Amino acid sequence: MKHIKITLLLLCAIAGFCATVQAATSIDYFETIKNDPAIKVDGTYYMRHNLMYEKDTWDATNYWRGMLLPINTRVKVGSLGVNSMRIEWDGGSLLIENSAHTKRSMAMVAKQMLSPRRVPIEKFGDEMAGKIRGGILAKGMTREQVIMTRGFPPGHKTPNITSDEGKWTYWTSRFAKHTLAFKGGKLEKGRNLAH
Repeated sequence: MKHIKITLLLLCAIAGFCATVQAATSIDYFETIKNDPAIKVDGTYYMRHNLMYEKDTWDATNYWRGMLLPINTRVKVGSLGVNSMRIEWDGGSLLIENSAHTKRSMAMVAKQMLSPRRVPIEKFGDEMAGKIRGGILAKGMTREQVIMTRGFPPGHKTPNITSDEGKWTYWTSRFAKHTLAFKGGKLEKGRNLAH
């Protein structure tokens, strides 16, 4: 009987009929941000979300163009002021500039951007973790997965990111915007979404 069970388990694994471990749908991302301590100068952190930057500067309005600084990149905070912050990592540094469009303080922008520990995106499974890491938005992503992939949308056009329904507006530049639509807490519509 023992040999039959082992044989069945092996056949099941080979045929791919075995139940797979279900990937997580949430890692309590927003709750973790809320509960983490404030960001401090000279502290070492991990990027909580991807961002794209140009010419060693990033506007917290979150334009999506330039070079990708991936989620979980280890950074050090060189300075943190009322309107700006400097982060440094192996091979680069970046001046983060806050703007009125974020509708958040620089301290909040810093807390939403930096984590004292790596963000466990691997809990979403290899495929989703790869999309998040690569900055690729995909239909069916949760709100937290979208933010990990793309960062926070500017608050002046997206004042509510907590609703399971609605639209978020991002910009590629000052003149080109990108709107994402959510339904039931999942990304449903947007330009150039992966599947």
